[in-house]
Amino acid sequence: MKIGISVGGRINEVEKLKDCNPDFVEIVFHELADLTESESKALRKSCDDSGIEIYSANCMLRADLPIVVENPKLDLLSERLEKTFENASILGIKCVVFGSGGSRNIPEGSTKEEATARLVKVTKEFLAPYFEKYHMTCVIEPLSDSTLINKVSEGLEVVKAVNNPRIGLLADLYHMDMTNDSLDELYKCKGYFKHIHVARKGNRAFPVLGDGNEYHCKKFFRILREIGYDGTIAIEGDVQKDFFAEAKESIAFLRTL
Repeated sequence: MKIGISVGGRINEVEKLKDCNPDFVEIVFHELADLTESESKALRKSCDDSGIEIYSANCMLRADLPIVVENPKLDLLSERLEKTFENASILGIKCVVFGSGGSRNIPEGSTKEEATARLVKVTKEFLAPYFEKYHMTCVIEPLSDSTLINKVSEGLEVVKAVNNPRIGLLADLYHMDMTNDSLDELYKCKGYFKHIHVARKGNRAFPVLGDGNEYHCKKFFRILREIGYDGTIAIEGDVQKDFFAEAKESIAFLRTL
């Protein structure tokens, strides 16, 4: 498995990131809409020169254009997404995480079933063509802080309903723990995971040796291997004191699991 780190707005600090020794880094997707083509090319060159791969991006959609309302403003969202995907393509991004809880929260007056059906429809008919066009993978992320798609079983239902090879599933250890989602649920998702997130329960810190969570994290990795997962795992958590020191320590620890 490849171990990477979600870097937020630190992507320009390439030498410090290189020192953390990640297999890849993950950035914020929707922020790419603010980059010019020349800025994207310069960032790509800087990362390439330092041997840093921008493999994935999270936070796909902003909350100001919700997609599970009865009449989503897809024309406005399309304008934003086209530029974002173009810059993501320049950067070489291969996987985009569809968490974005604010964009998919159940609207007032709608049922969970109605919102889920809309999510499936928009993903299948509107979002999937972007991933096909730009040869990227989208992963549905169950979230503990959203009102829709909280557990991996619910994410799996959406992925199956969309039924597109470009749309896969993500498991986030932090969110699984926060929703009391059993790690045994991972077995039911064999073959559907395309990307993984990890962080410690509670304070969402980066997992490290001696944090009291080693056994739980080790079990998570063991089950992933048992179901044949050999893909990418990104540390996505909250910095406690020093991002680069914590990232380096966590990456080294996870490689021992």
